[in-house]
Amino acid sequence: MKAEITLSANAGVMIEYAGIKVLSDILHNDNVPVFSSVPKYICKSITDKGAFSGAELFLVSHDHPDHYSRPLASEYMKNNKNTVAAAPFRFAERQIVFSGVTGKFKTFNTMVEYFRTPHEKQRVYADVKHYSYIVNIAGAKFAFFNDMSIEPEYMEQVLRGSCVDVAFINFPWLTLKHGRKYLAEYLRAKNIVIYHLPIPVEDEYGYNAAEQKSLASLSLAETAVYTLNSPLMSIETEL
Repeated sequence: MKAEITLSANAGVMIEYAGIKVLSDILHNDNVPVFSSVPKYICKSITDKGAFSGAELFLVSHDHPDHYSRPLASEYMKNNKNTVAAAPFRFAERQIVFSGVTGKFKTFNTMVEYFRTPHEKQRVYADVKHYSYIVNIAGAKFAFFNDMSIEPEYMEQVLRGSCVDVAFINFPWLTLKHGRKYLAEYLRAKNIVIYHLPIPVEDEYGYNAAEQKSLASLSLAETAVYTLNSPLMSIETEL
């Protein structure tokens, strides 16, 4: 069965699999240095009735403006009465709040296991409630590490030795030598999606070029690697 994955911008994605839609960090429009926000016309298309509507889950990993906008998230929830939200803080009535070191919950057709993981630059963001999670849809596992610190023990904590179908990876895991080492040694995934990149025309520091160059240094047997870096860019992969 095919999974379709569509980017809004930065780390915002929609998964469609087995007729189920799950959104993660999909809506944000504040101007943030270095990283791109979701263009306003795409925000409108997400909150209006359209391709992004009717999601079973609206996930938010942490309260940073390049991942989350309260007004936009609230508007989506208002327009999608059957969607359940999940985040480390409350912003909607139909919501599960991530709490504790780890936990799990089930909605209609989806199981989520979540993990409290430190945000990268731990000293700067020590007070940020940041979560990674594995979303299980009809037996397919989608792992979101989000802005997790680049340390092998946290990747091991989330994966626990299991293989996932799709892993969503912040691009520094690929561009930094020790990140590539950890991916090769600890990650077991059939597919990897590299994201959290600025839109190419807004890329002042050449992160996209560095990511593409680093792909040549990544050796992962039997793992397909994809890059999402442009609004509404979409990929399909057979799981």
